[in-house]
Amino acid sequence: MPANLTPEYKAAEAAFRQARDPKERLECLREMLRTMPKHKGTDHLQADIKSRIKQLTEELAGPKKGGTRGGAIMPSPTAISSSCILSDGCRARPVPDRHGLPAAPKKPAGNTWC
Repeated sequence: MPANLTPEYKAAEAAFRQARDPKERLECLREMLRTMPKHKGTDHLQADIKSRIKQLTEELAGPKKGGTRGGAIMPSPTAISSSCILSDGCRARPVPDRHGLPAAPKKPAGNTWC
C-alpha cells in the first residue's frame, strides 16, 4: 500500500540523511514520526522509525550499569547452607527467628563439610 508521505516528512527525512550528530539524528527521527500520516500504509515505516529512535536514545544514554545487588556470592556444595559457611569464616551466629528457633541447624546433617 502506498504511504502518501507529505512534503514535511520528506524534508525531515532529507535532514535525517544529512545529519551526522546522534542528537541531531534523533530530533530528525522524531520530526519524521510527528509529520508522518498515520494509516495502514505507514505501519511498517512507523515501526522502523520507532526502533531507530529507541536505538539512538539507548546509544546516547550510555552503557547500562549492571552487576549484583550488593550481596556476596558464596559458592558451596549443594547440601550446605550459607549461614554454616559464614559461621566458619567469621564467627557469625545465626539470628533466631520470631519463634526463638535458630535460622540454621546447630549441626549439619549428613555429609556436609561444616
